[in-house]
Amino acid sequence: MKVKKFPQSHLEITKDGKKLVIDPGMITFASGEKPEDHSGADAYLFTHSHPDHLDPKTVKTVVGNSQVYGNTEVVKALKDLGIEATEVTEGETFEAAGFKIRSIHMQHCKTTQGIPFASNTGFLIDDKLFDPGDSIEGEHQFQVENIALPIVGLSYGPEQALEDARRLGVKLIIPTHYDYIKADPEEFKKKATEFAIEVKPLAPGESIDI
Repeated sequence: MKVKKFPQSHLEITKDGKKLVIDPGMITFASGEKPEDHSGADAYLFTHSHPDHLDPKTVKTVVGNSQVYGNTEVVKALKDLGIEATEVTEGETFEAAGFKIRSIHMQHCKTTQGIPFASNTGFLIDDKLFDPGDSIEGEHQFQVENIALPIVGLSYGPEQALEDARRLGVKLIIPTHYDYIKADPEEFKKKATEFAIEVKPLAPGESIDI
């Protein structure tokens, strides 16, 4: 599969002529990308309802009539915008755009006051790539070699991100979620050498085959 990254946590994944898009949020479109240029995918996944992942101003144009999937909060947010979506539950395995996808609840990183917020669902794609949304906190019984990993959050930093990645047996990290709360993916790459984990920072529109 080919993984292409756009600002914040927006990914475009292609395989066998099919396209799957995850979290096309407001930071992509604030950077100058047009919603129309990200429409027409075979399916869309949203990890949670925060606007840097699900932009209420552009999402209807982006998803069009394609298949859309998300947790209860995501489905409600989309319904309020007049968009039909399929609700996924913890541990559910389903097929979308020719990909086998497993939904795994991940606790969203807390606020600076330690308060949890947003219902956050990660997606394991073809048992090959994991996108956890906003953090991989908690204990989870699975292993994955490749991850699109948020490297910074309100109460989440590079050291914790690397420790969590090591626990999941990760070998390759595509850094995400550093465009609003700033972090340096190249500095993160240096830190990852201590864990023998490869880090591949991707510029907007750049892709990698995994």
